[in-house]
Amino acid sequence: MYAGAAVDGDLTTRWSPTAAQASLTVDLGRAVPLSKVTVKWSTVAPHRLLVSVDGETWSTVREGVAARFVRVEVRAEETGKKQERPGIEELRATAER
Repeated sequence: MYAGAAVDGDLTTRWSPTAAQASLTVDLGRAVPLSKVTVKWSTVAPHRLLVSVDGETWSTVREGVAARFVRVEVRAEETGKKQERPGIEELRATAER
C-alpha cells in the first residue's frame, strides 16, 4: 500500500506492509527534539518504533531525543489462519515546544 497514506491526515487511508516483515520510514526534513511518536493502527502487529538523525544509526524512541527520521518496523505474525494484514492509519511525530 501507498506509504504516504500513513501521514496524510486521513484516517480512512492506511499503509499496510506487503511482507511479513517491513518498515515505514518518515523523513521529518530536519532533526527536531521529539515529545512523542504515536501510531494509529487499523490492525496492530508486533512492532518497534525507532528514530535516527542520519537515517543510518537507529535507536528506540524516547522523549526529548532529536530525530530527523522516524521508523516503524512491523513484524506480522504468521499464524496460518486467515487474518487481516496489519495497517497504520496515521503515524505522527510531535516536536517539543
